[in-house]
Amino acid sequence: GISMGTHLYNAMSPFTHRAPGAVGALLADDRIRAGIIADGIHVHEGALRVAYRQKGPESLALVTDAIEAAGMPSGEYELSGRKVRLEDGEVRMPDGTLAGSALTMDQAVRNAVELLRIPLQEAVSMATQTPAEILGIHGKGRIVPGADADLVLLAPDGAVYETIVGGETVYAVSREDDGLPGSPRG
Repeated sequence: GISMGTHLYNAMSPFTHRAPGAVGALLADDRIRAGIIADGIHVHEGALRVAYRQKGPESLALVTDAIEAAGMPSGEYELSGRKVRLEDGEVRMPDGTLAGSALTMDQAVRNAVELLRIPLQEAVSMATQTPAEILGIHGKGRIVPGADADLVLLAPDGAVYETIVGGETVYAVSREDDGLPGSPRG
């Protein structure tokens, strides 16, 4: 009766040829969608490709599992009152166990493009439309009449250029700094 698996591969019984476990069950059932952390740490590039080939962009959603260290420099942070360390892009407990991630969604999109060798538009769909459909939120994840006016404009390399919430710009890269065609540096 489940319709979605969270953080495919992570903290799940592994896939083997005689006991496919939770991973095998999620990958084999076309009715089940899955979220995946595309940071290159939680899931190996090869396993990411297997999941993508099996699920496709309509059934594989990019997730971050981000904690307060997301987008921050290396150092000490907290997760549920416990100290964790961000180093080389990895967030770990003192015993070395992964403890969430420092992945931002725009980086997850860029990682999907690079690691899966897919078009930016497909990776964006995996970060927007697919999760909205999984959650049954019809006013999000697409640009159609009646949908919320929440948009993220990306530069050609997938970097965030502008963020619009409710039709109002809440973040924008300075035209002097953007490097896009038509700007002072473009």
